[in-house]
Amino acid sequence: MPSWIEHIDVVQAVLIFCIGLISWFSSRTMTLIDRNQKEMFERITKIEKELWMLKGEHEANQIYRKP
Repeated sequence: MPSWIEHIDVVQAVLIFCIGLISWFSSRTMTLIDRNQKEMFERITKIEKELWMLKGEHEANQIYRKP
């Protein structure tokens, strides 16, 4: 019965394939996270601008309505 030491080339190939696959998934995941984070910050910036505009309009209306 052969031991696993006799099949070290196969074990190395499988290990290299697994490491490569994990690296590819990690790289892809980080790229998607980066893209989504950029998109999220753009949306937050847009919402922040709209909020400040509404706050300014509200304060202007409050000043105008005071007798």
